[in-house]
Amino acid sequence: MDSSATGFQGVGSSITFELNTAASTYEAFDSTGTSLGTGSITNNNISAFGMDFDITSSTTATADSFTFDLTFAEGSNSNAVAMAKLSDVKLMNNGTGTLTSVFENTKLDIGSQTKAAEVSVSSAEAIYQQAYDRVQSESGVNLDEEAANLLRFQQSYQAAARIMSTAQTIFDTLLSSVR
Repeated sequence: MDSSATGFQGVGSSITFELNTAASTYEAFDSTGTSLGTGSITNNNISAFGMDFDITSSTTATADSFTFDLTFAEGSNSNAVAMAKLSDVKLMNNGTGTLTSVFENTKLDIGSQTKAAEVSVSSAEAIYQQAYDRVQSESGVNLDEEAANLLRFQQSYQAAARIMSTAQTIFDTLLSSVR
């Protein structure tokens, strides 16, 4: 529909097309029944009064009629059509890109940056794990080594205790011989 076309009845009205398919003609009427004019059906198409529609020709029907009720809702689809046309207009990137191309390029950029970040994180995790393992190998506690050291320190303590006990016995013997 084209609400700016000559003869368009406007929102809140209706238009009726009476067809004579045998003669390939039509007559249009407004909501009060007043004739708006006649015209011819070309290639099973009628384009008049802001309306453009196709019909299926039937040789048996000679007086079909169609009524278009324009009271369904206010306005027209001109805004929707204008918005749909924006997808093909080069509005973005200084007139070099359409909305769709900019969306696609943005999506590709985000995807590649996300993949690069994933690779970077994976690499950083591998470096961290290597460093962590090296620190643990140098400063970590080896239980077997600690148990061996504990036995060694225990034996050293026992040997020192025997030395002290022997020294005590020697001093006691010396002191008792001098008395």
